Formats: sequence, C-alpha cells, structure tokens
Amino acid sequence: MMGSMLEGAKGGILKYIILFFITLATGGLVLTDVGGFFRGGVAVNAVAKVAGEDITIQEFDRDVRNMTYSQGISPQEAYQTGLIQQYLQTLIGRTLLKHAAASNGLRLGPKELVGDVRQYVEPYINDETSASDAFKNMLRAQNMSEKEFTSILEQDAVNQIMKNVLTGTVTIPGDMALNFASGLEHTRKLSAIVLDINAMPVKAQPSDSDLEAFYASVKDNYVTDETRDIDVLTLKVDDVAAKISISNEQLKGYYEDNIDSFTNPEKRNIEQSLVKTEAEALKIYQLAEEGKSLAQATEIVTGDQKAYRKADSFEQAGLLKPLAEEVFAADKNVFVGPIETPLGWHVARTISITPAEKKPFASVKANVEKLLRAELLEDQFYELSLDVEETLDSGVSVAEVAEEYGLKIKKLTGITRYDTNKDLDFIADKNRFLELAFGIDEMDSSQLIDNGDDYIAFTVKHVVPSDYKSFDAVKSSVKVEYMNEQKRIAAQELIADTEYAIKQNTASMTELAQQNAALTYKSIAKLSRYGEPPAYISGAQMPLIFEAKTGEVQLFNSKSYYVLARVDSIDLPNEAQLDEDDILKQAKTLSAIMENAFVESYLAAIDHRYGSKVNAAVLDKLYGSTSEE
Repeated sequence: MMGSMLEGAKGGILKYIILFFITLATGGLVLTDVGGFFRGGVAVNAVAKVAGEDITIQEFDRDVRNMTYSQGISPQEAYQTGLIQQYLQTLIGRTLLKHAAASNGLRLGPKELVGDVRQYVEPYINDETSASDAFKNMLRAQNMSEKEFTSILEQDAVNQIMKNVLTGTVTIPGDMALNFASGLEHTRKLSAIVLDINAMPVKAQPSDSDLEAFYASVKDNYVTDETRDIDVLTLKVDDVAAKISISNEQLKGYYEDNIDSFTNPEKRNIEQSLVKTEAEALKIYQLAEEGKSLAQATEIVTGDQKAYRKADSFEQAGLLKPLAEEVFAADKNVFVGPIETPLGWHVARTISITPAEKKPFASVKANVEKLLRAELLEDQFYELSLDVEETLDSGVSVAEVAEEYGLKIKKLTGITRYDTNKDLDFIADKNRFLELAFGIDEMDSSQLIDNGDDYIAFTVKHVVPSDYKSFDAVKSSVKVEYMNEQKRIAAQELIADTEYAIKQNTASMTELAQQNAALTYKSIAKLSRYGEPPAYISGAQMPLIFEAKTGEVQLFNSKSYYVLARVDSIDLPNEAQLDEDDILKQAKTLSAIMENAFVESYLAAIDHRYGSKVNAAVLDKLYGSTSEE
C-alpha cells in the first residue's frame, strides 16, 4: 500500500490516489450490496448515510471527479460501468469497519503511525531537505492538512488490522489446491459436426413477389437515419478575456486590499535534532542548555550526527504545527523541546529571524495584474454565462443570442444520432451532445453545456425524419438477405435431423458428415480451457463445453455455423503433470476467495447492526447520462 502511495506522489494527484487505492485495494476487499441502494432516508446533501454518518455530496463528488480525471475517463463513463457505485460501496464498507473497530477499542495514535509517516517521507529527504521539510512540501503540494493525511493512514492501518483478524485463520489444504488446479488445467477430447450455413444450397431463385413479401417483413432493416441541422453557439473564455481592461488604479486597489498576499512572512533560520524517543530528545535538550552545541549534544546521545539537521530557513506554515508554534513563539538562540510530531521528537533553536516584509507594488505589479485579471475573467465570464442562459430561457435561438452578445456560431448540417463527422471534433463529449441534440424538438434550444475549456449551446434548426427506403432502391440487398435466410432455414432443418440421429445413435458423426456435403466432421484430441478456440466455436461457448458431461451433445450456433459438439473424454492432469507454481497460484486464488467471503459476511453483519443507505437519486442526478444538463 505504502509503495503505491510513494509512486503516486510523483504524479501530483497523491491525495486522490491515496483515497482511491486505500479504499478500493486495502486488504483486497470486494464489497457486494452493503446497505443496498435505497431511495430515501438520506439527507439531500449526502450520497449515503452509514451508521448515522453522512458521506457528503461535496466530498464524494470532488474525489470521484479527481480520481476519474486521473484515470482518463468521465464520471458518467465511470457511473455507467459501475465504478462509482463500487467506489461508494467500498466507502460504506470502510466506514462500517471504522465504526466496528472503534466499538472494539481499536484506535491508532501518532506514535503508532510514525513508522508509516517516516517511510513515506524518507524518499524525499536529502542533504538539502530535512524530514520535516519534506513532510511540509508533500502536504502543501497535495493540498492536504496533517490531520487529513494521518487520518487516511490511520484508517488504512485500522482496516488492515480488521481484515487480518477476519482472515488470519484462512488456510487452503494442499489437496484442495491440487484438485482446483487440476480442474482448471484439464483437457477434453471433442468430436463435432460443423454445418457451414453459407455452404447450404438454395433450391430456387426468388421471384419479385417473394422478395416484396420478404421486404415487408424486414422493412425495419431498411430505414434512413434521421438527420438534423444544428446551430452551435460557443462561449469561449478567451473571447471574454480579450475584452478585459484594467487601470493602474484598479491594480493598486487590489494590491492594498490583498496586502497579506504580497507580504513576505517572517522566516526563521532553524537548526534541529529529530530522534525517535522523548528520552533521547530530553537528554539532547539538557546538554544543549548546559552549553553543548545541538550537533554535539545529538552526537553524544545518539552516537552520531545523523539525527541533527543543519540550520535551514522556514516560514511558520512550513513546519508541523506543534513544532511551528513552539519555535515561532521562542526568542532567538533559545532551545525548545522536546516536541512531538508524527515524525518523531524534536529539539530546535532559532539562529536568526527575518521579519515579515511587504513587497513593493512595483515588484509585484505583474503578478497583481495576473491575479486581478483572473478574478475579473471569472466574474465576467460567469455573469455573461448567466445572461446567455437567461436569454436562452426566453425562447430565442442561439443565432439571436450570438448576435446580441457578439458570439460565434458553427452550423452543422445533416447530422445523424451516432455521427462521427469531423465537424463535431470541437465538441468535447460528442455522445452526450448528440443525445441532447436528438432529444429536443425542431427550433428548440439547449441550455449552456460544459465543453471542456468553453461552453456551448445549440438550436435544432431543421429535422429530416427517418423513413423507409423504397423496395426498388434496396432490391439487391433484400435478395441477399432473403437468400441468407433461406440458407439458415435449410440449415436449421438439417442440423435438427442430424442432432436427432446422433442422440438416437442411428449413425456416427463421421457417417453423418459423409452423407451430406454441407456437414464436416471435426475432432480435437486435447481442447484446453485457456487455449485458442477453433474457428467454429466462440470464446463465449468454450465454458459451456467445459461444463458438459462426457457423451453429452451440445448445439451451438453463430452467424456462419451450426455446431454439434460432444465431449468424448476428460483428461485430468495429476500432480506430476502440473506445474508447482500453478498449484501455488490456485491456492492463493482460493485463499483470496475465502478471505473475501469472510470479509463480506462480516460487513453484512455489521451493516445490519449500524445501518447504511444510499441516495440513488443523487447519484443518478450527478452522474447519469444527462446529469450535467
């Protein structure tokens, strides 16, 4: 787990990687229907309630969007594939475990987590970066508080302890693993009759009346696509930014109103020692007070100077809170300590102080303008978007809105519901756009829609409904379909007669194949569950063959083939024929199955005790296909 976190830090999304993997991967938990998806009984601002504790919309949605962004998928895609539901169910399980652990008196404090914190920070410590500095930089880069970070680590550790308690007694007997591996690795001898539908003869060519009658029965196969002409309005941030003008007086006013942001905070040049125990820190402090240098005192107590950190410059926000409060309250050259933090025990001294200092306006003018321009852009873009939405609400077209506000229109013509036209490349989510565009009536307009770096709205200018293609226009295609249908009907009759003959044992498979040119006899001496299936059997049909009994005849069909397959014999490998690594692998698989069963049973029990409900309506609104309209 910690290894995953260490790697995740380098990607700049540590917070969400920690949350994602601790939640989904801790202990290999696979949660099923914990709490169920009930509608009702949950606060409107929560996606779920677990043991009386809300999982708020804001926190859940923030984490989901950042995690899905890091994985390169949209929240809607994650919802449609069930990933968001799985994530929420796992959060519920995690919260249930937390309450169960607390009721059993299982809690971890800073001392128990010091090792995990140190393990995490260690790779980022070097000659120029102390442990506390590395910890500070990590928290700042990930926008996490110390409390939030340690809370995540504690929950991870507690969940792992609970999981270990639940699954610690799971053992898989050697015979069970051997039998499991033997069953998975066995081969089967297969005999089959294959009927190639395309090879079936057709007795007579169809007349026009035959084709017209057939066309009437399959008319829905020959329908033109509905097309739409759509005007798309684009509201771009850059267009608004180009119109923003800022005076020197505005810049000075912004500078004065936000002077704290343009002030260099007080800095202190601090040396410190960081050791594992309070007793060591107290001895170092006493020696330093008696006149020893901090480096000397550290070496006397620990045997070397590895725990001593040379003087470095820090702002108060750059130190862990307990250490920062003591150090920045002390006078220069005064030793403070021992002070406990998640990193260990500190003794520190301020060598010099650089007072807080306002930055001259001239030196920060460019940055002031950048910040003010960003704020004005956000405000003006927001106001313009509200004005555009209000105007659209009044029933006018996007063309009229574009003319009123000086915006651009792109005209799309002949667009179909599942169009892949390159003219749509400027739209971030084409599927959603087309779904919306084909969901409103002619001359109706949409609201503003998030389009990545900008916003769009559209009016459906014209609709050409779908229609049936005339018989004359599709006659050749109808004939091909008719002939294929006749071949399939003849093939169905032949395979049914053949299956009856095999089951009645009136002829062997080889004899039957010799009697009809459309039938081919096939034999496979060693068919493997994980091998490449023959061309006439699909991958989806392979598991059915490996579930069949010896002598059982199965009928399979596909677009091109009918197949009658019979398992003639089953060859189960013995221990000498199996790879030892395969047996060990299957033992681990069985162990994981049993462990998950134990955990799921426990979660179901504590869910009954504490209770959990999910606000499915909120999930639908947030992540359903039209959740962001």
